[in-house]
Amino acid sequence: MFERYMKLGEAAFGNEEYEEARDCFEEAYSLKNDPLANLSLVRSLTKLKEFKSAYAIILENKRIYIEEKSNQSVYFEVLLQLTYFLEIEKLLAQKSLVNQQDFEKAYRIAKDYHLMVYKEKFKKLELDLIIFDIEVLFLLQIIEK
Repeated sequence: MFERYMKLGEAAFGNEEYEEARDCFEEAYSLKNDPLANLSLVRSLTKLKEFKSAYAIILENKRIYIEEKSNQSVYFEVLLQLTYFLEIEKLLAQKSLVNQQDFEKAYRIAKDYHLMVYKEKFKKLELDLIIFDIEVLFLLQIIEK
């Protein structure tokens, strides 16, 4: 049964039927804790943008994503999409990545982007807080009169 689900999943993945592929690979993986089934399931989940689910599956056999150079980009993509920057920094610190410079560049771009976005959100929150403080002071003056 394991092999059957793997073949069905591979065919569906090849036809870009990622939901069907995910379902088949889930069945295969539930039958056998196999590294290829793990990787295939993660790739399907990534195509479906189900990054949290993909990360959970990665954690079940994280070693294959760190040691196998061909799997590192899948792991990196999931971490990047989830903005798990601390995990990315740990991965980059190992200096054993096949595309180290490309990963570092992608990480810097994503990190800078998120810092910029959060900086703008923080500025807006600061402004909202100042407006709220002014409104409270105004109401207190009205109450005192």
